Amino acid sequence: MAKKAMWMTDNYAQRAYVRRVYLDRLSTTPEKIQLLTGLLNRGLRIEAKKPLASLAGATLSFAAYSYGDGYVLEERMTQQEANGFSYLFTNPYQKALTLFRDVFESGFVPNEKTFALVKEDLISHEEALQADSLKASLSMLEVPYSFPEISFPLVRSMTLDDELVTLKDIRRSTRGDLLYLGKEQHKDPFRSFALCNQELSSLPQNYDVAAKDLYSPLFKNDVRSFVLAMAPLKSLSDYQTLQATLLALDALLKDRMMSNYSVAVTLTYQVISPIKVLVQVSAQKGLLAQADRFLLSFFTPPYGDIGETLEKGADLVRLDALDLAGSFPLAIDRLRTMADFALSYDPNAFLVPAKVTKEAMLSLSQSLRVIFVLKATYDKGEKK
Repeated sequence: MAKKAMWMTDNYAQRAYVRRVYLDRLSTTPEKIQLLTGLLNRGLRIEAKKPLASLAGATLSFAAYSYGDGYVLEERMTQQEANGFSYLFTNPYQKALTLFRDVFESGFVPNEKTFALVKEDLISHEEALQADSLKASLSMLEVPYSFPEISFPLVRSMTLDDELVTLKDIRRSTRGDLLYLGKEQHKDPFRSFALCNQELSSLPQNYDVAAKDLYSPLFKNDVRSFVLAMAPLKSLSDYQTLQATLLALDALLKDRMMSNYSVAVTLTYQVISPIKVLVQVSAQKGLLAQADRFLLSFFTPPYGDIGETLEKGADLVRLDALDLAGSFPLAIDRLRTMADFALSYDPNAFLVPAKVTKEAMLSLSQSLRVIFVLKATYDKGEKK
């Protein structure tokens, strides 16, 4: 992967810049980096001088998530495209991009009241997620773009000095990348940025194989998370084949679960490395335990009945181009996926309906192997 990934297109009425910086587990803790994102979201020094929204509707946001053997702090700025707009004194796009570039140098306004609010926001957010078995499973596995469970006592013990040190570590980091999505630029939009020496895509994409099954009286749904090994993904075409294959399996699984157990299920998936995909099956609490053995066998090739739904999967994946065309955030995430897993792609192909063959889908389906299973089950509090 290049240290910069770009998708030049006139399809959207917006443009986006994304900068990501990596810290390993020895450099920070989940609590520190999450609190730093809160401080940046609430109290940027640059916002204290002039609202960013005055610069072509610019919005700036920060997020943190698991990645490789550590964590990524992501900075994201979006602006509205104003075709034919003329400016006399200040180019709002160049001005906003300069502020975007200098955010980590200018930092946040250290304010104890703001910091207290950030702490309570983080704790409240985490408490609300405790009833979400899907997200709890992602946190336990620490797959990319999720975030591990935090310690409330540690959050409360953190100081502004801790966060200033974390911000310094972000400035010194040598691993990260830059993404751009928007109309074509005559010059490289990141030409004034210092590129990191190391690429994110070179990090091993791990997950926590020591993760323990989850039991909670708060869960509203039961979830089974299957980490599947697969044939390597090398391109956008391979990624689309995987999408179509999983959509075919989704249709087949829903049919089998309803006919065998009268249980309605939802299947979601996330690519977690070029050779691994996480598939999560969820259902109303208390209904999946009866089907555990079946589910494990279902995700074990050969898929003798998948021929019934291959055409449906191929048809559904063609709609993905429409989803991308209609969702700017989804388009940003797709570009990020291509970059993260060093997949080759032609940006012009993103918005063209995918042409996936049944033969390619069948071949990929036969390469799938279950290598880890995590259960998240509604329970009154005692592990069964």
